[in-house]
Amino acid sequence: MRKAFCIVAFLGMALGAGAQLRTYSQLDLLPSKPCDRVKYRINYDMTFVTDTTQHPYEPQTEPMVLEIGEHSTKFYSYDKLRADSTNREKMNRGEQNLVPGGQITWVLHKDYPKKGQYALLDGLGLDRYICMVKADEPKWSLVPDSTAEIMGYPCRLAMAEYKGRAWSAWYTDDVPLSYGPWKLMGLPGLVLRAYDAERHYVFEASGLRQYGDGEGYEMDYRGDDYEELDAKTLARQYERYHADPVGYVSNNPNVKVTILDEHGNPTTMPALPYNPIER
Repeated sequence: MRKAFCIVAFLGMALGAGAQLRTYSQLDLLPSKPCDRVKYRINYDMTFVTDTTQHPYEPQTEPMVLEIGEHSTKFYSYDKLRADSTNREKMNRGEQNLVPGGQITWVLHKDYPKKGQYALLDGLGLDRYICMVKADEPKWSLVPDSTAEIMGYPCRLAMAEYKGRAWSAWYTDDVPLSYGPWKLMGLPGLVLRAYDAERHYVFEASGLRQYGDGEGYEMDYRGDDYEELDAKTLARQYERYHADPVGYVSNNPNVKVTILDEHGNPTTMPALPYNPIER
């Protein structure tokens, strides 16, 4: 029977909207493998609304990274990367005082492991999932006479209905890369700012670096041992997890869950707000 690791952390926020329940398993200890070589790295601040029932909204912001390689891309949370790296070292030493990461647990690959598809990697409880879907691009409409300056780059506006939201994206022809945060691809230049009509999700570029020949680093991938689910099944898993996160995690006999508030006192954990970027 495999050994399981569990951490419960509340990051100084009210119990519920800002709470996170994070578990680690032996799958998280497996080494990643290189899948490409990074040529561009773009940093974004992702501001998002988890609980749409609160008024006014209480948005959170998390640093995200877009890696553009020779053949594929990867988009992920920098806070998750940093926490996962630290916790792997701790678990390998037999420690269980793990550190919390960010709110964004998923990682999105494009054109790897299959060309022309997105691979969404995520973990719920001790389960690790991969969901493969066709990498369809938004059908953008360019907005004439629209101008903005972002990070010193002249930008133009495009709009599209995509994955259940109305998106606006500011892109720059000065960086002729047909990429952007999340799945907001397919424009004549790099997307530096994007947001949906309700401002539930806002992406703002904060840094850009191009690597010369021999300078880039390896893009990594760790989904080979994940369970593959189709999009509808994964959506049901998300709904089940958010409705009862402790029940979902406790369903595994190897896990013991202890819920503590910000003062370290035992408490209970309510359902988690759920506002997915795709709907």
